[in-house]
Amino acid sequence: MRTGPGVRYPVTWVYQRRNLPVEVTEEFDAWRQVRDPDGVEGWIHQSMLSGQRTGLVTEAASSLYKRSVTSSPVIAEIGFGVVVVVDHCPKQAELCLVEAHGTKGWLLRGLFWGLYDGEFID
Repeated sequence: MRTGPGVRYPVTWVYQRRNLPVEVTEEFDAWRQVRDPDGVEGWIHQSMLSGQRTGLVTEAASSLYKRSVTSSPVIAEIGFGVVVVVDHCPKQAELCLVEAHGTKGWLLRGLFWGLYDGEFID
């Protein structure tokens, strides 16, 4: 991460976690200004970002459900800081289909960072 959109700007942060979600807040040529889950902002070259939608679990113990309702069986528990791949978030549904450590299941929207309020993903 750099302080500005170009290699002439100093590096402020080097991310070590693969697929860490960030929010793109601005674009300039091939550079993207991003905000990470901790609120840190800076510029990253687009080649360092993927189009894959991910989220970061924000609760200590979060259940993955077999189906898109909390009355369905729990298939896994995932913890704080786990990166999930977001596959599907239906309109006005309280759960999203995610994958964590090779397991696909439904996770409550409010338990991860990386989704706007009211946002849906097909």
